[in-house]
Amino acid sequence: MKRRTLTLVLSLALALSLLCPAVRAAETASGPLGETVTGSLEDGILSVTGSGPMTDYDDYNGDSWYYAHREEISLLIIEDGVTTVGDYVFWNLEELQTVRLSRDLTSVGQAAFSYCSSLRELTLPAGVTFIGDWAFVHCSSLETLTLPAGLEALGEDLFYGCDSLRTIRFGGTQAAWADLIGDQELPASLETIETADGTIAFAGGEAREGTCGDSLTWTLDGQGTLTIRGTGAMTDYGHGDTPESFVRDNSPWNPGAVSRVVLEEGVTSVGAAAFEDCGNLTEVSLPSTLERIGAEAFAFCDQLALPAFPAGLVSIGDRAFWMCDRFTAFTVPAGVKELGENPFVKAHNLKEILVEEGGAFRSVNGVLYSGDGKTLISYPLGRPNTAFTTPDDVETIGAMA
Repeated sequence: MKRRTLTLVLSLALALSLLCPAVRAAETASGPLGETVTGSLEDGILSVTGSGPMTDYDDYNGDSWYYAHREEISLLIIEDGVTTVGDYVFWNLEELQTVRLSRDLTSVGQAAFSYCSSLRELTLPAGVTFIGDWAFVHCSSLETLTLPAGLEALGEDLFYGCDSLRTIRFGGTQAAWADLIGDQELPASLETIETADGTIAFAGGEAREGTCGDSLTWTLDGQGTLTIRGTGAMTDYGHGDTPESFVRDNSPWNPGAVSRVVLEEGVTSVGAAAFEDCGNLTEVSLPSTLERIGAEAFAFCDQLALPAFPAGLVSIGDRAFWMCDRFTAFTVPAGVKELGENPFVKAHNLKEILVEEGGAFRSVNGVLYSGDGKTLISYPLGRPNTAFTTPDDVETIGAMA
């Protein structure tokens, strides 16, 4: 019995001794990851050291020295000095759970972490300004992603297949985030985006609430009603003096999801470009506290019916109702003292512009002039006239009149 047991033990020892070289070979490996960047793999830890950029792979990293060991890699450490994560470089590391990145990192390449399906959390350092296309595609376990305020550009389809993503933490403002993300699709699992000026709540992959001014919040319900409440002015989502120089920052809500806007009492302004391109917007309710409508605030809202304007409104910005094609007539409230560059430019069905009695402007036969009649501000595009002669006292024709 003892001899049989000893034989079994020796047989197991022999088998293990034959396997050990293969195990050690799998646990330890090293090679280049850039001209001045190297990597080493030991006990499941892939360490990247050196200085400068990493290698960009053309498609996927199957010919890299460590790809054969990819199922062993659970921890990735990129030391300070390394400045980029190369294209496809960590593609399909299915067992990767933890990533620690260089503080000198400036960019994350195309598909860099795609198909890292065990990765749950990722924090990009402050110096990262660019993230390439598909960087996080099918990171199906990723729950939290932290992005720096200094990001300048995001690639396409970053979050496709990120079905567990709950939270994005962004160091910049909500306006900056909206400008970065554009119309990129976000996963249905997303619950919040935490920014420097508040939290945006999501449902079904769409933003549902957030902030839009120092003391203003917004909510978007499932029926398309966007409600803005609080006190004070809205954030301006655009700036510039001319159409050519006007820079638009995306508003935090999805323009295509908005069919009705309600500004509650206490709101004092409609931010520049706030509802630009809300192509399904049909109705706007404005509060008595409203004083200003910003430049291009309702530009390209071609389904918008003419709202009722409060008596306290004093300023309407440049091209505020650009291409609002449902407008057939517009009456400038008496309290309005400032009109920007033709607020009604290319409103194709607008036939007349009137001015309330006592107003600061003048309307002659439905054409809008300055109070002294010397500047033609806006000629309604929907008028049937084929010819028009300006009055003798007109000295200036306004831009885009």
